[in-house]
Amino acid sequence: MPALAIVGAGPGKQALMRLRDEEGLTFDDLKAAADLLQRVQTATGAPLALVAMPLYSELFQGGQDGYTPSDDVESPTYFPGSQRMDNPGILPMREDEPGTPLIASGRILDGHGQPLAGAKLEIYHAADNGNYSGLYDDGVPKSNLRGHLFTDADGRYAFTTISPVAYIDPVTAAVEGVAEAAAAIGRSSYRPAHIHYEVHHPDLIRPWRGEVYFTGDPVIPVDFVGPNIADRHREEEAGMTLEDAAAWALTRLNTAFFHHYDRREYDAVLDLFAPDARYEVHGRTLRGHAEILGVLNARSGPEQTIRHLVAGQHFHTITDTTAQGAITLMAYSGPTPAGEGPALYPAATAGHIVELTDHYRAERGRWKIAKRSVDMILAPATD
Repeated sequence: MPALAIVGAGPGKQALMRLRDEEGLTFDDLKAAADLLQRVQTATGAPLALVAMPLYSELFQGGQDGYTPSDDVESPTYFPGSQRMDNPGILPMREDEPGTPLIASGRILDGHGQPLAGAKLEIYHAADNGNYSGLYDDGVPKSNLRGHLFTDADGRYAFTTISPVAYIDPVTAAVEGVAEAAAAIGRSSYRPAHIHYEVHHPDLIRPWRGEVYFTGDPVIPVDFVGPNIADRHREEEAGMTLEDAAAWALTRLNTAFFHHYDRREYDAVLDLFAPDARYEVHGRTLRGHAEILGVLNARSGPEQTIRHLVAGQHFHTITDTTAQGAITLMAYSGPTPAGEGPALYPAATAGHIVELTDHYRAERGRWKIAKRSVDMILAPATD
């Protein structure tokens, strides 16, 4: 390989010289990195500086307290002109927005710990499929899951939305070499689930912008562009791997499945299945969305209250795009009461124990149910 010739002066030169002398950096190494960045830039249309963020974000993003990316970086997913909502309010979304409902609340304080009354809080995040509205020609309104509100006299805010998910940018992921390059610097190709905040107020020298994350999300230590790079030793200590990230996403998928299933929100349930999914239930094998929807619509109506309690989930044989799993759950049902109070289920039908055997497939960075088999394991004895 050709020797690396370094010209110029200053700290940059010294740093490159140390990499050459101590780490064996070559000109071919630099050329390979530059070629990869150019391919990603061509595929995404994003500015080259943004494409290179995984390389420098550890150095230049502040990180601040905990896991909060610096407000030095403006997200390319932001669009001005969002719709105002009440406080508390509901983030603008489609009537049938897929996902698990989430209530977010908090308090905005200034640098002295005093509440910022009347602060404008811009809020936006990706949909349940990992896509931001306005970035793709997918028929989703540009205003979807985007809005702003103003804090009350005590700096407090609250809004209802759907839970964001960890996601991978499908265009970036499709570029050859991206996954390998991310792994080489201790990252994955995924971003953890997060909500974007921007705070605007006359008392602030400049607006604050950042992202809010979810405690325990295993994707955080291997975030594609976040401020904290998890080296392999630290990753092993924390017990967080890419398999953990997939298991986290699959757990959220099944939480959403039973939330919508029990409430007969079948469009949302159907969205969790792959288009060519197989669903084996009640001795039948259903193929594709149309057949699955037919069986869902044939279930009992609102006169019956049904709840499924998940007792355990186990995921295995995980790759980047496929996984398998087993779910054990208890099913209860009873007549819906005419007035207030709980539904009462007959003791003779209490606590069916059901086991699901699943195959999953990742499509455009989002996990879907490719095959689900439903088996009754235990049922109440009859006299």
